[in-house]
Amino acid sequence: MTENSIVTGLYNALSAEQLPTRNIEALVGHFQHDRFFDLAVTQEGRKRKLKAHFSQGFNGRVFMTRRTLGRVEMPIPGLDIHYIEENALSSLSGDPVLRGAIVLVNNNDVIQNNSLDSYLDFFHRAEETIIAVWDFDNHHWYPMSTFLAAHSDIYFPTHPDYFSLLSRYNRTIAGPISAGVSQWSQSYLRENFDNIVLTTRSDNPLGTHIFYEKFRFRNQVVSTLGAQNPSVGFVTAGFHQMSAADRLRFWYTHKAHWIVPTLNDIPTRIFDALATGGIPIVPNTLKYHPEIDALAEHLVFFEASDLPSPQQVVAAANKKFDDGGVGKIIERHRLGTERHHASIRVAKMLKIVMREFGIDALHIIPPPDAIRPSED
Repeated sequence: MTENSIVTGLYNALSAEQLPTRNIEALVGHFQHDRFFDLAVTQEGRKRKLKAHFSQGFNGRVFMTRRTLGRVEMPIPGLDIHYIEENALSSLSGDPVLRGAIVLVNNNDVIQNNSLDSYLDFFHRAEETIIAVWDFDNHHWYPMSTFLAAHSDIYFPTHPDYFSLLSRYNRTIAGPISAGVSQWSQSYLRENFDNIVLTTRSDNPLGTHIFYEKFRFRNQVVSTLGAQNPSVGFVTAGFHQMSAADRLRFWYTHKAHWIVPTLNDIPTRIFDALATGGIPIVPNTLKYHPEIDALAEHLVFFEASDLPSPQQVVAAANKKFDDGGVGKIIERHRLGTERHHASIRVAKMLKIVMREFGIDALHIIPPPDAIRPSED
């Protein structure tokens, strides 16, 4: 049997119910609903009011959700940054301090502890506040993504998936804005420069992933790799409860890092690996994505056929690390820290927000009673 006939047989093994054609056709039909026109008109009316309000001046206040964005260090001068604590959205509803401010929330922070109703109340009462959403999970959490796109003034998906579809729910859609390093602040990574550059590293690649039941393909890849790599496998979400120092050490003690996306997305862990000086081992399905292609000299790509016996890929990654020496560790660290950190992504989004709503960055003058940024 030829390879071509095997491909055809495998394709035919997918039942008609599993093929996406019916779902896609139903989705196209859904987008002809009259309410989408009404939604667009209503959202544009809100935007016009916001633009008129902000044309009178901007107080420089920016509020961000601390849980995901709390380690952002703002490179835009003149902005007065504050953090919204977990579950605090409801307490801020209607608070005068938000009038004339920009609020940037991450989708994962909105849903914490079933706070969706709190967000909805917050949005309804924020009539003089620009609400921006950075949606990490628009590639697979579609119900949440449509909700947030509809209930925001500007929407930033993280992945190109469904970009055109989500624009039905919000015509002011910008990006995608890729995820970035958010486990550690830029200053913390710089403080640990010597540890990142000088620590002796293991030849065993790191590849700990959280298990998600619905991502069966990904789970199979991780399990297959884990059978031959002691540092590859599944961990609980408790990993995020580790101290920043322990998490950082966890990363910079390995030369290479297996990257197994959920749905062929660009995971944050690619940039985490770079910021900590390691070599990301990335699926070849991402090879020609523009952002990945720009990083190709620092990556090793694997194919599906490499998974049962990944030793050659691991050896190639370790060789790239060893051959590059200290100079390339520093280069990767700076790439992750200076170009692919969440601080850079947030700065880009805020500049887009200011441009969209006619805010001149040169004329941000906080009022005399401006509250100061909260301490970390």
